[in-house]
Amino acid sequence: MPENSTPRLALSEAFIVKFIAVLASAGLILSFVLLLVAMSMYPNFSLVDHTLSRLGRVSLGCGAEQYFGQPYFNAAYIIGALSLIPFYAILARGSHVAGQKKARNAFCFLIIAACGLIGAGIMTDDNATFRLHLTQSGTFFLAAGIACFFFILEWWIDNRGARKWAVAYLVFLLSNVAAWILYDAYLDPVLGYNGGIPEFFTFVSFYLMNAVFIGNVFKNGPIIPMVRPPLNRLAERRKCA
Repeated sequence: MPENSTPRLALSEAFIVKFIAVLASAGLILSFVLLLVAMSMYPNFSLVDHTLSRLGRVSLGCGAEQYFGQPYFNAAYIIGALSLIPFYAILARGSHVAGQKKARNAFCFLIIAACGLIGAGIMTDDNATFRLHLTQSGTFFLAAGIACFFFILEWWIDNRGARKWAVAYLVFLLSNVAAWILYDAYLDPVLGYNGGIPEFFTFVSFYLMNAVFIGNVFKNGPIIPMVRPPLNRLAERRKCA
């Protein structure tokens, strides 16, 4: 292997990686469509007046005879998250082999975020499980935020042409935090609306972030996006052996 070349995956391994990326892409698209369907089925649903969690609560303000979208909401969370877990796993492995430990940590936190999203999609309707729904949602938001922090560190510190992406993700992270602070500190007491708008903004940002990852996997394989990868340490060890 030439000294400065990027190691290539075996054909079967490359096929598996792209197949998982296709599943993640399909899962994201289906998840977003199901979420929009659930929103359209809820009578007079508005992001100003409702959170997305309301779509999973038939018993709250909207009886079962009026709203049939709860299964679509539950499926949106569960299918989207399930399709992303194996995708994050291969990216975590690729980052680890490439020596990008902070990126590996970020993808591990994204796996935790996806598990939180699954829990939020399962525990929705009655008051007892809804408290658990809020806990799982909080897990998703916190773990995704920590993942962004690790990505920013990876892209800024390694200095391999990726600092512009560190700045972009810093803006991405701060804009989401600002949306929630603005809602809590100003818009909620003034306009009387809940967290539906910042919540939806965070979800759209999350979908876009994953779309970038998926596009990069199709182009470069399971390495951290937007970075010129270092030599594969594992391949070098095998070569020396």
